[in-house]
Amino acid sequence: MATSPSRGSQKRTRDLAIVPFLKRTITFFTDANDDFIDDTWEAQFFGNADRDGTRDFDHDGQSDLAEFLSGTDPTNPNSQLRVTRGSTLDEGG
Repeated sequence: MATSPSRGSQKRTRDLAIVPFLKRTITFFTDANDDFIDDTWEAQFFGNADRDGTRDFDHDGQSDLAEFLSGTDPTNPNSQLRVTRGSTLDEGG
């Protein structure tokens, strides 16, 4: 842990570049109704921010909150986050 260069400062920083899987991007957004969904995103897809995140607008089995978090289109039932089984590389070559 490195101390910031300003004299008397108690601020500490940590270079997480040495641990790449810990890097995170923090995005701030307006959420006036506390549903954990960006109000701008709600207005883009629904015309207002009146939804509560628990409903499933396109009836694809994913809540509006899940659609927001996964980056899919909550108005298109064919837009879903799908995780399929992948393969691993043989460590032997």
